[in-house]
Formats: sequence, C-alpha cells, structure tokens
Amino acid sequence: MKIRYLSLSAAVVALSFVGTISTAKSEAIAKNSVDNNVGNNFSVKTLEIAPNQPLLLAQSNAEELLQQCVKRYQSKEYERALSSCTKAIEADGDNDDAYLIRGSINFFLGDSKTGIQDINRALAINPDSEQGYYIRALVRAITGDVKGATEDSNRFLVLNNYSVDGYSIRAMVMLLIDDYKQAIENASQAIQKNPENANGYIMRSFAYLLSGNDKQASEDIEKIIKIGSEPGAYFFRSIIRVQRGDNKGAMEDLNQAINQKFDEASVYAQRANVRVQMGDMKGAIEDLNMAIKKDKDVGYFRNNLGFIYGRAGDMKKAFENYEKSLSNYQKSNIFKGFQSPLSKIFEKSAIKISPFFWEVRDSQDALGYLNRGMSRALLLGNKQEGIADLQVAANLFREQGKQDEAKKVIEMIKQINS
Repeated sequence: MKIRYLSLSAAVVALSFVGTISTAKSEAIAKNSVDNNVGNNFSVKTLEIAPNQPLLLAQSNAEELLQQCVKRYQSKEYERALSSCTKAIEADGDNDDAYLIRGSINFFLGDSKTGIQDINRALAINPDSEQGYYIRALVRAITGDVKGATEDSNRFLVLNNYSVDGYSIRAMVMLLIDDYKQAIENASQAIQKNPENANGYIMRSFAYLLSGNDKQASEDIEKIIKIGSEPGAYFFRSIIRVQRGDNKGAMEDLNQAINQKFDEASVYAQRANVRVQMGDMKGAIEDLNMAIKKDKDVGYFRNNLGFIYGRAGDMKKAFENYEKSLSNYQKSNIFKGFQSPLSKIFEKSAIKISPFFWEVRDSQDALGYLNRGMSRALLLGNKQEGIADLQVAANLFREQGKQDEAKKVIEMIKQINS
C-alpha cells in the first residue's frame, strides 16, 4: 500500500513549537515512518512464485519479523524493535523497508550516524524509494544538513510526480531547515493543485506563524477549519489565539479539538498552559497529568508540572517531577547534545506564549532559574546556558537556607553533564 506521507498528527509532532518542538525532530521520522500502521507506510513485498523456496521462506520470515518490529516500536520497546529489524535484515538483506524502519528507530534513539547508514543502504537497494528520500530528507533537515535535505526533498518531489503530497512534504522539510520562503512557496503549490487538501494549509500556516505573519497564518487555519477534515485545526488556532492574548478563545478551541477526538498529549499540555495563564492551577495539573498518561516519555510535561507545584509551594512534588523529567530525557538519547534548527525560534515563541513556564520573576527567584535551566539544558539542548541557570538556582537555594533543594540541583547538574 502507498505510504501515507503526511498526517495531521505527524505535522503536530513535527512542527508545533508550543511544547512540541523538542519532540519534533526526535519523533518526526518515527511517527511518519513507523507509527501509523505499517500497511499505511511501508509496502509489504509480494512474494513471487519462484523455484528458490529457501529464499521465499527467508523473505516470509523477514516480513513477519518486520511486523514484529513495528509492533514493538508502537509499544515503545525500542531495543526489542531494533532486534526484530536486525533479524529481518539477516533473513532478507535486500529488504529496503527493514533498513528504513531500523534507520528511523536508530535516529529516534539518538544514533543518527547508524540511522543514516541504514537509510542509505535502503536507498542503495531501491534507488527509486519515495519513502527513503522522504525519511532521509527529514533526518538531514533535523541534523542540520541543509544541502542534503534540500537535495532529497527535490528528489522526493520528482519521484512523487510533483503531487500535492510531494509539495506538502517539501514544505515540511523547508520548515525544518528554517527556509520559510520556500516552505510558503511549496505549500502554495500544494494548495494550488488541490484547494481542499488541508496539508498545504497546515504547512503554510506554520511557515507564516514562524516567520511572524500571524494574520496570514490565521487565515490559513480558518480555511482548514472550513474544510472540516482536520479537527487538529482547532489546536493550531489555539496557538494563534494564545499569542494574541485570547485565552478564552484558545480554551474553546482546545476543548473543541478534544471533543472531536484530537486528544493528543500535546493538546492537553497546551490547555494546561492556557489554564495557568487563566489562574486555574488545579486544572493545569490535571491536564499535564493527562498529557503524561498519554505519553509518559515526554520530559517537558514533567518539567512544567514541577514548576507548577513549585509555584504552589509544594517543593517535594516539584523536585519529584523535575527528577522524573531528567530521567525521561536520559532514557531518550536523542536529547543528548540535541541542537534543533528551530530552537531559537522555539525559545522566543515559548517566552511569548508560555511566560509562566519560562518566568524568572526576579534575581532571587530560585525556582524560576531552576525551571529555565532545565528547559534550556534538556528541551533546547543548550547545556551551557542551562547549567549556568541551574548553578544560580543552587546558589539561591543555599543562600535561602534550603540546603536540600540546593543539593538536588547540584545532582541534576551532574546528571546533565554525565
């Protein structure tokens, strides 16, 4: 079956900068290449009748192992998923799908070098693999290889016969390398080819949003809502409304998205942000816990929850969540040394959209420095600035006579450095 190159959920993971940019680059590959049912993403090769029965048996075993790999990935058993993919490759060394999936998982786990090698191998086996160029374009964009990402997205567009999907995906790649002009041009081409296809509007709205053109972004999002095919459009509109200070409207949009079954973890995290700004701390805690329930491996949910508890005066729960946040990041190797091409934009946007989560109230605000330090070190991959903030937090806690808190912050610094 033909790969489904772009879905709204993938776009949210890959591009939303309100609490999801950190997972953008780490999950975009895995989401698009593995997560949405293998039949929609990787074609399972038909075994042709041939006299070579051992070869047929090996290919059959490879497909079974490949299915096992996907199931294990979906259950977040990443190491076991890798093992299944490797066994599939051992059973059939010419199975390009197995290399693509293994490469995607390796990248997700932070081993971009091995991931690229697997994807290169898949393309050597099948030089006309649309999926291969698509995934490698994303990997290269995410790892900062602008030239390679551009070349691969061009090749993908040609192989995809300059289709709506082709232009939408190329717009996505251009967004990831911060080329908003090209992103807008490619998204506009997709819209021109099919004015009722939401993907082009999604990509173009992000490009407008990230380049500071809120008016055009809002118009595109209204178009998505009018088309009615994507309940996630309400999530996107909530981003615009928060930026404009319309928290009530943003809350209505987020409720609508959830009511329409677009109840992903990022939606609850965004609603928690809005509730904080509206003074509803209890509701914010409930939403963050729901986000954690839906995706327990996203560290910044815990980071933000820790900050809320800290502001509420419960430092015990605050540090419990900060420590769990750090543990989550350590389990996902992708965050070690992670440098996002969009991190500066994310930081500016986060400060603008989520002042509570980034707030340092004054020079004596130990909790503020703790939160900003954790966010910079883990979310943005900026260890140097993050550790500097954490050191300030430790010193302030110590001056305030909070020796236990100071010790915990020092331990966090050591773990980030390890």
